[in-house]
Amino acid sequence: MHRIFLDINKANSHQNKSLSHHIIEIIEFSETFYRLGYRFDKDLLRLLAIYHDLGKCYYLWQKYSIQKNIKLVKHSGLSAFITYLILVKNKMELGNILKVPNLNLNLELGTDEIKYLIYLILVHHSDLKRLDANAIDSKFNLGSPFEKNINQVKDLMAILPNTDESEFEEFKNYIISFNPSDLDLNTKYINTYAAFKIADRLSGSFHRNLSKEEIPKILYKFGITNIDFNLNEEVIRNLLSNKEISGKVDENRLREQIKFLENDIKILLAPTGFGKTVFSIFKGITNKKMLIALPTITAIKQFLKKTGAIINEIGYFSNNIGTYFYFYNPFKTEEEDDNLILNEYFLSRYLLKPIMLTTVDQLLLTYLQSKEYYIKKFALQNRILIVDEIHLLTPKMLYFLLQFLKEYRSIFRDFVLMSATFPEFLIDIIRSELEIKDSNIIRLYNYYPKNRIWIEFLNDDFEIKKEKKEKLFDDIYKKLKDITKDKKPKIIVLFNTVINAQEFYKYLKEKGENWDILLFHSRYIYKHRKEIEKKLLKISKAGRLDKPFILIATQVVEVSLDIDLDYLITESAPLQELIQRFGRVFRNRDQNLPPKEPNIYIFGFLEESNRIYDKELVKESIDIIKDFRNIVDEEKLVKKLNESEIYKNTYLKEFEDARNKYDEFVDELLNKYANRFYYIFVEEDEETLKKISKLLNIRDSINSLVFVNPEDLDKKEAKKYNKLLKDLEESRKSRDFVKFFRSKLYLREFLLPIPFYYILPLLDVDNELVRNEKIPVIPPKVYSKEFGIDVKKLKEILESKIFEEIIM
Repeated sequence: MHRIFLDINKANSHQNKSLSHHIIEIIEFSETFYRLGYRFDKDLLRLLAIYHDLGKCYYLWQKYSIQKNIKLVKHSGLSAFITYLILVKNKMELGNILKVPNLNLNLELGTDEIKYLIYLILVHHSDLKRLDANAIDSKFNLGSPFEKNINQVKDLMAILPNTDESEFEEFKNYIISFNPSDLDLNTKYINTYAAFKIADRLSGSFHRNLSKEEIPKILYKFGITNIDFNLNEEVIRNLLSNKEISGKVDENRLREQIKFLENDIKILLAPTGFGKTVFSIFKGITNKKMLIALPTITAIKQFLKKTGAIINEIGYFSNNIGTYFYFYNPFKTEEEDDNLILNEYFLSRYLLKPIMLTTVDQLLLTYLQSKEYYIKKFALQNRILIVDEIHLLTPKMLYFLLQFLKEYRSIFRDFVLMSATFPEFLIDIIRSELEIKDSNIIRLYNYYPKNRIWIEFLNDDFEIKKEKKEKLFDDIYKKLKDITKDKKPKIIVLFNTVINAQEFYKYLKEKGENWDILLFHSRYIYKHRKEIEKKLLKISKAGRLDKPFILIATQVVEVSLDIDLDYLITESAPLQELIQRFGRVFRNRDQNLPPKEPNIYIFGFLEESNRIYDKELVKESIDIIKDFRNIVDEEKLVKKLNESEIYKNTYLKEFEDARNKYDEFVDELLNKYANRFYYIFVEEDEETLKKISKLLNIRDSINSLVFVNPEDLDKKEAKKYNKLLKDLEESRKSRDFVKFFRSKLYLREFLLPIPFYYILPLLDVDNELVRNEKIPVIPPKVYSKEFGIDVKKLKEILESKIFEEIIM
C-alpha cells in the first residue's frame, strides 16, 4: 500500500464499502436496468464506474470522509486528473499503483470520447456546465476543516516519475477546450451518464458491500420492474366490477373502451365519466412501463387512487407506482429508514418507477433540459405516455408539449392525448404537428350527458363594474336563501379571481346564516390546501347534511376534484371553462334523470376578471349558452364550442405567440450552447431559470412561491416550522445531507403561490431563507388558515412605506 494513495481494494468509497466493490455494484445495478429495457453503452458505463472515484484513493480523503465521517469531501477533480494521466498521458504506472481493473474492455476511444469521459468524471457531483480555470481549481480546493496548504496535485506528482505540475495546467486547458458538438456522441454519452448516475446513487446509499444476487432484489423491493399483464374482456369486466375501480360495467360504452385498448389511438375525446382514467391505466399496464402527465397535483391524487386499486387487483404492488411533483414528500414519520426513503424519493423524482404520475410542467422541464434532465430523459425510454385533461393546458403549454413529443417521440413506446372538451381546430393543430392519422383519433360526442344541467342567468348584465359588486353579492345571497329555504343542499359559488372569492366569503360570513361555509382557492400553503381538499371530498360524498354547505371557490375546483354538488352559481367564463364547472354538479348521478329545477346559475363577468380571460371570448360563450333553453344537451354545447370562430382565433393567436416566444428562447440558448435540445451544458443562471418559469406557467399570470410568516400559523404549526428552519440551517453547516433534505421537503408544506410581481420587493429583504433558499417570507398578518393569503392586504403593505419595518 502506498503512503499517499491506497489501491481500490484498500480504499473505501463510502462507509463500510470498498471502492472496488462500489465499482462492481454500479455495473450490476446498471445491468439490471438494461435487462428492464433501458438502453445505454455498457462499455462506456464500465469506464465511468472504474475511474469516477479514483480520487477517493487519496489518503486525506480516506482520513476525513471515511474515518472522521465528514461529508461532501471533494474528490471528482482528482479522479478526473488521474483518469487524464492514465488515458491521455499514458501514465500506466499510476493505474498499477491504484490497481485499476480493465474488466476485459475491448473499447477503443477516440480523443473526443476520452475528453468527454474525463469531463463527466470531473462534474459528476455538480451541474453539466462549461468550466473555466477557477471552476476547475475549486474542485481541488479542500479548504476547512483540512490541514493548511494541502496540494492534491503535488502529492500525486510525488508518486509519478518524470512528471511535473505543468501537466496540471495542460489538464485544465484540456478541460476548458471541451466543447461537444457531435449530436450522436452527446446522446450516447449523456444517456450512459444518466444510467451511471442512477447506479452510483443506489450503490452509495447502502453502507455495506452488496452481493451480485442482492441487487435485482433491491430494485424489485423498490418496485423497479416491468408490468407484464394481459387484458381480455373477461378480465376487464372483473376489474370494472371492483367498487374502488368503477363498480359497474356499462355495456353501451364497453365496446368503445375496448376499441381504445386494442387500437393505435393517439387522441381520445370523451366526456367526464366515460372511463378515460381507468382505461388509460389499462392501456398502460399492457405496455410494461407508463408515464401519466396531468395538469395539477390534485389530478395526480385522484388518478393515484384508481391506479392503486387496479395495480393491487392484478397482483402488483403500490410501490410499483411513483408520483412526483414539486410538493412531493416521501417522508411520513420520524422513525423511517432515511436512506430507504431517500432512494424512494430519488426513483420517483427521476420517473424510474414502472408506473409514474407527474405534472406536465415536470415533464417539460426534461425537454428544456433543466437540472438533472438527462436522468428523466433516460427514464422515458419505452414508456407509453398518457397526457390527460389536455384541454386545460394553455396554448403556450400545449405548444411546448407538442414540441416535446416531436423531439422525444422515438424514445416513447407510444403516446395518448386525452380530453373532455377538445375543439376540432385543436385536433387539427395536433394532427398537423405530430402527423397523426384520423384513424388514430376517437371522438365520442354521443356519450356526453344530455340531462345533467338546467341553466338560468342570475342577472341580465354581461359585465359588472366594481361599483355594482355589492348588488351582485346581494343577488347571489338571495338566490342562496331561496335554494336553502326548505332543504340542506351542497352549493358551489365560483368566481374567476381569488380577491372576489375572498370578498364574497367575508360578505356571506357576516350574514350569520346557519350554513357550513368553506373558502377554497389557490393561495393557501400546501398543508392547508390538502386539509381543505380532504374536507371537501368528505362533504361531497356525505348523504344528508345537518345544514346547507356553501363552497366559495375559484378555478381550483375545475380540475380532477371528484366532487358532486347539487347547485352551481358561477361567474361568466369561456365556454370550455364553464363546461368543466358544470361537471361539478350531478357528476355521479343517473344522467337519464333530468334535474327538476335549475341547478346552475350564471352571473355577469366581473371587471377584475379581464386580466384572466379574454372578454370577447367570454361574451361569445355566454351568447352560445343563451341559445339553449332550460335543460342543456352538453354534446350540442361542445359542438357549439367547436364552431366558435372567436374561440378559435383567440386560441390560435396565443398559440402563435407561444411559438414565437419559444423560438426566441431557443435561439438565445443556441447562442450559448452548441446543439439544439441535445446540448449538455445547463447553466442554471437566474435569468435562464426565470425564462423557463415564464415559459411553463399554466395561467397567464405568473406565480412564484413564498414562505408563510410563522406569526400567522397556530402554535403547533409555528413550532414545527421554526424547528424545520433551525434543522435546515444546522444541517447545512454540519453537511448532514439526510437531515438537510428531510427538513427542506417538510418545509415545502409551508409554501404558497403569489403573483410573481409581488416577489421582487420581498427578495430585497435580507434573511436566511432568501439568502440560502432564494425564497422570501411574506409579512405577518396577511395569511390565515381560513382565508388564505389576503392578496389585497399584501399589495397595500408592499406599496406602503412601513414595509421594511413590518417584514424585519
